[in-house]
Amino acid sequence: MRIPVHSIQCRVFIKPNDDVDLVRRTFLSLFPFDLVEEKITLGEERIQGLERLTIVERVQLTKSKHINMFITKFLAMLSGDDAELIVEQRESRLDEEGMFYVRLDKKDLLNGTATLTDGGDCFHIIFEMEAFPKKREGQLYNVTKVFKKGVT
Repeated sequence: MRIPVHSIQCRVFIKPNDDVDLVRRTFLSLFPFDLVEEKITLGEERIQGLERLTIVERVQLTKSKHINMFITKFLAMLSGDDAELIVEQRESRLDEEGMFYVRLDKKDLLNGTATLTDGGDCFHIIFEMEAFPKKREGQLYNVTKVFKKGVT
């Protein structure tokens, strides 16, 4: 089944007190394929603040094969309650451009548990939802289709 998602962007901010290697390994573990073998770029940006350096790691998925594999793994990582919560909160998580936002708590994920959060210290995942015609109602329907039923 083709999943109604145009693209997925994942990113994490690595702060000065973070274990850079652990955060990077955990970030890469979100992807059920090797980025280098699949020719997917791992973007890195260094942002110098007033007193600290923050590293931003980014990956953009645009191929259906990668999107399907990522969503399958993502849904398997979530508890049933968190998957239901995503669907319940779909109105507030979907912006006017069709971008659907999910945040996973960084501390929990570093410890092996995927937990939804509204906090800022997190792994950001942005799903660009499809709909034809490109209308909010169709995008919300597709959010429910992807996250309530999962990939079938």
